[in-house]
Amino acid sequence: MSYNLVDYSSEDNYTNLLEGIVFIENQYPYYDKDKLEDTYSNSKYSIQMIQNSLNGILEMDKFYKIVIFDILIGNSDRHHSNWAILAKGTVYKTPEDMLDIFFNYNMCPLYDNGSSLCAYEDNNNLEIFFKDKKCIYMKLKERYKEKYKELNPEKYADTISKVIQKGGTPAGMHISICVKEILEFFDIQPGQKGLDCTLGYGGHTRKMLECLQGEGHIYGLDVDPIEIVKTTDRLRKAGYGEDILTIIQQNFRNIDLVAEEHGLFDFVLADLGVSSMQIDNPERGFSYKVEGPLDLRLNPDKGISAAERLRELTRDEIEGMLRENADEPYAEQIAKEIMKTFRQGEQIDTTGQLKEVIERALVFLPDDKEKKDTIKKTCQRTFQALRIDVNSEFEVLEEFLEKLPHILAPGGRVAILTFHSGEDKLVKRALKEGCRDGIYADYSKDVVRPSAEECAQNGRARSTKMRWAVRAEEQTD
Repeated sequence: MSYNLVDYSSEDNYTNLLEGIVFIENQYPYYDKDKLEDTYSNSKYSIQMIQNSLNGILEMDKFYKIVIFDILIGNSDRHHSNWAILAKGTVYKTPEDMLDIFFNYNMCPLYDNGSSLCAYEDNNNLEIFFKDKKCIYMKLKERYKEKYKELNPEKYADTISKVIQKGGTPAGMHISICVKEILEFFDIQPGQKGLDCTLGYGGHTRKMLECLQGEGHIYGLDVDPIEIVKTTDRLRKAGYGEDILTIIQQNFRNIDLVAEEHGLFDFVLADLGVSSMQIDNPERGFSYKVEGPLDLRLNPDKGISAAERLRELTRDEIEGMLRENADEPYAEQIAKEIMKTFRQGEQIDTTGQLKEVIERALVFLPDDKEKKDTIKKTCQRTFQALRIDVNSEFEVLEEFLEKLPHILAPGGRVAILTFHSGEDKLVKRALKEGCRDGIYADYSKDVVRPSAEECAQNGRARSTKMRWAVRAEEQTD
């Protein structure tokens, strides 16, 4: 469409289309297209840079119309080669010549607006977008991919290192917790067979594979159809083929089916935490900190979203869910505000909308320095409670714990990482009762916690508790 505006009718009155980069490089000879900055002056690609580049060539009010139009259509892709000037004059030979020989310039009014109006969004999300009055995440997917350099670890190793050193978790990654403690407990020997019930990013699995030294086999399970593809590719590229690693998309509540096909296991690991990749991705709706659809499903292809789940619950059911799954002290107020929101004809379809509901529910709190922290913790607990409900996490865990002893080889070892009191109580009780009944030869009387050093490097490790058990040598089932 842009090139249709070019007039080729007269050789003496010829029109050329000059992209913005031509004018920028003319003004800034050391402009780096990849870094979007002039390496000599350290000037960044900006309105000011464009203004300097067009000085004496075009009045900026003509360019501002493009900017305003971009705002109206939600276009975030107006880089240096995505706007252009119509230059009317003599035919040029080289780009360096053109600024000297053309005499009549005007903005090209239409130039690559293809990233606008939700063009690359899934049609299933459009209804949600249009219900959101603020339209905050119109370009959610692109924004997420562009924002975080850590999403390309091979390319931005330095960036990842800096994030980790500061105690953060790089976006799109998951730093495995208690690796040293798990490996010491398992004491993995070449030739053994293991099961990682919650594959996630594959960090634990990779370390356990190293212990096998090329002999034995590990099976990895994950219910998430999005992350399992990435992790499989990551581990295959690391050299772990099907001869030593089998990855299965399966909920760990079905470990009995896995054992039926592949036999008993010498060591079993279950990391019950939500992966950082899921939390950091706004599209998954796991965090109140970023705007996104209120989904919270570990497997977005099955079941109903958290938004749908809220609409089908009663006030008493919401309150009970908040108390049971997260010990939420303001469960009554939150449940009341949720139902009030629905009665007024408003929707709670996004993470931001649920956060606003929580803030309204706590409006009675004194406006002091503690209020902000209280809202933060209440949001964390509410999202946790809703996630547990949507994914039936307690029911899944109970089923897993019931089947667990029957998939362990005699003397087999299991390690389980928990992240909140609800699931830890279930694990502690199951292992204790199993030891009492002679199913387990031993179990952890006290929890194993990550070291202070690990917690300093990875803030998400602070709430972690590790519990373990050893299968009795003689099978009693």
